[in-house]
Amino acid sequence: MSSDKVLSPFIEPKGYRPPVGAADLMERYTEGHRYLTRSCLERRRAPRLNAPGANLSQSNWASAVIFESNLSGADFSLSKLQNVDLRRSKCVKTWFSLADLTQADLREADLSNAHFTGAKLSKARLRGASLMGASLEGADLQGADLELCDLRGVDLSRARLGGVRLLGARYDLATRWPINFEPLLHGAVQCDRMPEARQQPRNPDPHPDHTPMPEPPPPSSSR
Repeated sequence: MSSDKVLSPFIEPKGYRPPVGAADLMERYTEGHRYLTRSCLERRRAPRLNAPGANLSQSNWASAVIFESNLSGADFSLSKLQNVDLRRSKCVKTWFSLADLTQADLREADLSNAHFTGAKLSKARLRGASLMGASLEGADLQGADLELCDLRGVDLSRARLGGVRLLGARYDLATRWPINFEPLLHGAVQCDRMPEARQQPRNPDPHPDHTPMPEPPPPSSSR
């Protein structure tokens, strides 16, 4: 197959068998395959993996070491990713919905606009990661480390945050928290404020367009 022909990630090829190991997966990806569901990289070491846009749903990558990889736009929905090492990886707009990332290492990863709806992230390590614009609605983050994370615009509504660590994490007015959750009490930092009313100048001129009349000249002195 020509390497410049990219197949649909949503259509299962005839006679499809799930990839086993990084070499098998990357060979197919290079050939243009994007439907790579149910792949198995469990306990495999494959750092700097490059498979953006691949359909990797229902895969088993538990305890895989794949740090500094590019998996942006990939789909890991319903996958087993417990203890996976994705440090400093690029996962922009990647789908992790309903995936199990228990104790996953996501430190300093770029997870901007990623989807973690309903995912298991208990005791996951995300220190220093960028989650800007990500959806974590209904995710389990109990005991997770989110210190120094960028949480601006993140949807954490209905997320389970018991024991979560938020020291130094940044959030803004667009960040959505569970009801009655107080991020400031957990060490998070709000990095924007409500717009303040513009201060009015003292003694404002009620007629700003009015041009004052010149002062009359002093009377001439008589000799």
